[in-house]
This record gives sequence, C-alpha cells and structure tokens, in this order.
Amino acid sequence: MIKIAIVDDDFQIAANLKNDLEAYHNQIELLFIANNGEDCIKLLNALNKKSMPQIILMDISMPKMNGIEATTRIHNKYPQIDIIIFSILDEQDKIVEAIQAGAKGYLDKNEQIENIVKCIEDVRNGHSQISPNIARKLIDIIQKIASPIEKPQEAKDNLEAEKYHLTRREKQILEFIKQGKSYSVIAKQLGVEYNTIKTHIRNIYDKLQVNNKVEAISNATQR
Repeated sequence: MIKIAIVDDDFQIAANLKNDLEAYHNQIELLFIANNGEDCIKLLNALNKKSMPQIILMDISMPKMNGIEATTRIHNKYPQIDIIIFSILDEQDKIVEAIQAGAKGYLDKNEQIENIVKCIEDVRNGHSQISPNIARKLIDIIQKIASPIEKPQEAKDNLEAEKYHLTRREKQILEFIKQGKSYSVIAKQLGVEYNTIKTHIRNIYDKLQVNNKVEAISNATQR
C-alpha cells in the first residue's frame, strides 16, 4: 500500500484526483487533503512516524504557503517523504525551483490517471519522473539560462560525448530524451526493441554518472 497526501487549494481538482486514484489503483491510500502548504505541514506534524504519507502530490500556487516553499520545508524536516509537483502548464517556469527544493517528480495536471499512478509508483521505487512536455520545458529553461559566452551547444555536446565515451546511438537516444520522448516512442523511431532502449539508457546513466532521466537531461544540457 502506498500512502499519499494531496495538497491543492482547488477542492474540486483534489476531490477528482482522489476519486480517480482510488478507482484506478486499490493499493493507493489517501491519508489527507490539505488546501495549502501551511496546513499540510500542520497535518504532518500531528502524525506519528508510522502514519506519515510516503508521497505528496503538491500544487504550486496556493495561499498562505505555496508549493515550492512547502516542498523545501517538508524535504528538510521529513526527507523520507517524496514530493511530486502537480502543476498546470502556466506554472512550468517553476520546474527548476521545484527540483532544487527537493521534488522527485513533476506532473502536468492534464496527465492521464495511468501516468499519474505510474509516476507515484516510480518515485516510490526510488526513481524520478516528469511529464514529457515538462521535460521539454526543462530543457528550454536550462538552455536559456546557459552562459552566452560558453562554447556552442553542438561543440559542448561533442566534448561531453568524447569525455564520457558515448556511442553514436547513445548520443542519438540522449537527444530523444532531451526532446521529452518516451522510451517506447524512441524504440519505435529507431526500429528496435523497448528493452534495447532500456539497456542503452542504463549505459548512458552509467557513463554520465547519473541515476535518472531528470539528472541525465540536466547533466547533458549544462555541460
């Protein structure tokens, strides 16, 4: 059983999400719904260690205490709780702040319920997960804040590939990941099996010395 909490100032969104999760997955238990970060922290403080949620789905724009500040405080005080930001498209400029605050996932509120459940399961199993369209936004943001005096991106990519000994196919797959494409889509475009892509991904992670897609994207883009 995965114990979760929802923090969102829109009661209807929170209620709909609760109903969808309970209908789709009988191994997800909702402990509470809070309508802002401050109330969430008060509820957490009132719980004993065994009753704590394992995952919190956190909105960003809320009164009293927004999702970024709440994520920072919860991550510092309760590091065992994983937080997934549950955002609308207009708030995706906050993605870097959310990751820096300690969020382990970042979802678009328009995601299908099966993708939300998969993200919850992945994060609970120690992975990070973000929606493909948000991954694309993350790349755009990082590229915009890159120093203009640095070498052109293509030259940096070549240097990075040489440093970590990435193969031509690994560089190709990494570029697809940066574009926000799923493993299944990459496999279809390259005409290979899904498990072949997973093997390449593991090799890329090992060479870049990262543990997940978010770190790989950030690592490959910043260098």
